Amino acid sequence: MTLIKKYFNKKGKIYFRNNDNKDLKLIQNFYEHNPFPNYEKNDDILSIKKKGDNNPIISQIKKKFRFNQKILELGSGTSQMSIYLALGTNNKIFALDGNFPSLQLAENFITENNINNVKLINADLFDNNFEKESFDLVWSSGVLHHTKDPKKGFFKMVEYLKKDGYLILGLYNKYFRIETQIRKQLYRIFGKKILFYIDPLLKKSKFSDQQIKAWINDQYEHPLESVHTYGEVIEWFDEKNIEIINFYPNFNDFRKFDLFQKNQNDIRNPINRSLLQLSNFFTNYSADGGLFIFIGKKNG
Repeated sequence: MTLIKKYFNKKGKIYFRNNDNKDLKLIQNFYEHNPFPNYEKNDDILSIKKKGDNNPIISQIKKKFRFNQKILELGSGTSQMSIYLALGTNNKIFALDGNFPSLQLAENFITENNINNVKLINADLFDNNFEKESFDLVWSSGVLHHTKDPKKGFFKMVEYLKKDGYLILGLYNKYFRIETQIRKQLYRIFGKKILFYIDPLLKKSKFSDQQIKAWINDQYEHPLESVHTYGEVIEWFDEKNIEIINFYPNFNDFRKFDLFQKNQNDIRNPINRSLLQLSNFFTNYSADGGLFIFIGKKNG
């Protein structure tokens, strides 16, 4: 495991290092009893594969990175998507998360299902945990906006990425997240019951009790959260000389285009950017938590 810095210890299949960072402790305490996403009682390789195959983004990632790739997920939670990227491939997957109990759930799953190409890392993502320029893909979605410094976290992603490697970053959008912020205020006033009338996923989804609890905690109870814009992320990419390949949502149906093909829409035009973000206000993107994704390539 030459990619992992030597100051790690190991417990079972989890590599770990101690950290007294106050912000990390805050997040650890939150997720200790609320792992996200949680496993269902009947989850197995087939159910994890089905979840990944039904996700248009993660399934495209797997098609792109299938053979002998080194992949790092920063903020993997219970590592279900990292496990999906490992299934049926000879990829080397590294799943890092700050919460040990979440990784223990992942450890139980990979042990029970004899999955040998996933390494679980318990550490602060801001620490120097890996060798520089080690990974073909560095991926972090729905995580950095729950940290003290999302931009610094992005720079750490770039540091680990090989030249000509790909980077995928998912953050809460300032505009897409407005609907959730309104629901959050109503939740605080009226309690959990109102969410079953106003949260689009809870209204129509057949969630288990555990999934409902995990969704409410992640969307409405998280102690640390920030929101971002397309323009802000463009500046981050430019600062680190990362070429923007694609972004989602965009002006096309994302189910019908190649995630890793260069998008020809002028996202740098502030008018186009504003129209795109405002047009997706109160849409499915807002309903599903307000996440947006940028895909970039580290040019040599």
